[in-house]
Amino acid sequence: MIREATKKIVLEKELLHMLNTALSKYDECKNCHFQNIVYNLAEPDVSGCNWRNATLRCSGGTSEWCRQVAKKSVSDARKQMNIM
Repeated sequence: MIREATKKIVLEKELLHMLNTALSKYDECKNCHFQNIVYNLAEPDVSGCNWRNATLRCSGGTSEWCRQVAKKSVSDARKQMNIM
Protein backbone atom coordinates (compact mmCIF):
# COMPACT_ATOMS: atom_id res chain seq x y z
CA MET A 1 0.00 0.00 0.00
CA ILE A 2 1.30 3.46 -0.92
CA ARG A 3 1.17 5.93 1.92
CA GLU A 4 -0.02 9.44 1.12
CA ALA A 5 2.83 10.91 3.18
CA THR A 6 5.35 9.74 0.58
CA LYS A 7 3.86 12.05 -2.05
CA LYS A 8 4.89 15.65 -2.55
CA ILE A 9 2.04 18.07 -1.75
CA VAL A 10 1.64 20.84 -4.34
CA LEU A 11 -0.85 23.53 -5.30
CA GLU A 12 -3.02 22.83 -8.34
CA LYS A 13 -1.28 25.58 -10.34
CA GLU A 14 2.13 24.03 -9.54
CA LEU A 15 0.93 20.63 -10.72
CA LEU A 16 -0.43 22.15 -13.94
CA HIS A 17 2.89 23.90 -14.51
CA MET A 18 4.81 20.63 -14.02
CA LEU A 19 2.48 18.74 -16.36
CA ASN A 20 2.69 21.47 -19.02
CA THR A 21 6.48 21.52 -18.72
CA ALA A 22 6.50 17.79 -19.42
CA LEU A 23 4.34 18.33 -22.54
CA SER A 24 6.52 21.17 -23.78
CA LYS A 25 9.47 18.80 -24.18
CA TYR A 26 7.81 17.38 -27.32
CA ASP A 27 7.51 19.41 -30.52
CA GLU A 28 4.44 17.35 -31.44
CA CYS A 29 2.67 18.76 -28.37
CA LYS A 30 3.62 22.42 -28.79
CA ASN A 31 -0.04 23.42 -29.33
CA CYS A 32 -1.27 21.41 -26.35
CA HIS A 33 -1.63 22.22 -22.68
CA PHE A 34 -3.27 20.89 -19.57
CA GLN A 35 -6.12 23.20 -18.73
CA ASN A 36 -7.15 22.02 -15.28
CA ILE A 37 -6.88 19.21 -12.76
CA VAL A 38 -9.85 16.92 -12.20
CA TYR A 39 -9.89 17.08 -8.43
CA ASN A 40 -13.02 15.48 -7.11
CA LEU A 41 -11.91 12.69 -4.80
CA ALA A 42 -13.36 12.93 -1.29
CA GLU A 43 -10.58 10.63 -0.07
CA PRO A 44 -7.35 9.41 -1.68
CA ASP A 45 -7.82 6.41 -3.97
CA VAL A 46 -6.11 3.04 -3.47
CA SER A 47 -2.83 4.47 -4.77
CA GLY A 48 -2.98 7.28 -2.19
CA CYS A 49 -3.64 9.97 -4.80
CA ASN A 50 -6.20 12.70 -4.10
CA TRP A 51 -6.71 13.90 -7.68
CA ARG A 52 -7.99 12.02 -10.69
CA ASN A 53 -6.78 13.43 -14.00
CA ALA A 54 -5.95 16.57 -15.98
CA THR A 55 -7.88 18.03 -18.90
CA LEU A 56 -5.79 18.21 -22.09
CA ARG A 57 -6.54 20.87 -24.72
CA CYS A 58 -4.86 21.11 -28.11
CA SER A 59 -5.44 23.69 -30.80
CA GLY A 60 -5.97 21.99 -34.13
CA GLY A 61 -6.97 18.66 -32.55
CA THR A 62 -5.26 16.19 -30.28
CA SER A 63 -2.96 13.62 -31.85
CA GLU A 64 -2.60 10.10 -30.55
CA TRP A 65 1.02 10.92 -29.69
CA CYS A 66 0.00 13.85 -27.48
CA ARG A 67 -2.68 11.76 -25.78
CA GLN A 68 -0.07 9.13 -24.94
CA VAL A 69 2.42 11.73 -23.65
CA ALA A 70 -0.34 13.33 -21.57
CA LYS A 71 -1.47 9.99 -20.16
CA LYS A 72 2.07 9.07 -19.09
CA SER A 73 2.69 12.53 -17.61
CA VAL A 74 -0.48 12.32 -15.53
CA SER A 75 0.25 8.74 -14.47
CA ASP A 76 3.77 9.64 -13.34
CA ALA A 77 2.54 12.74 -11.49
CA ARG A 78 -0.22 10.79 -9.71
CA LYS A 79 2.44 8.45 -8.33
CA GLN A 80 4.48 11.36 -6.96
CA MET A 81 2.15 14.23 -6.03
CA ASN A 82 -1.04 15.17 -4.25
CA ILE A 83 -2.86 18.48 -4.32
CA MET A 84 -3.06 20.70 -1.27
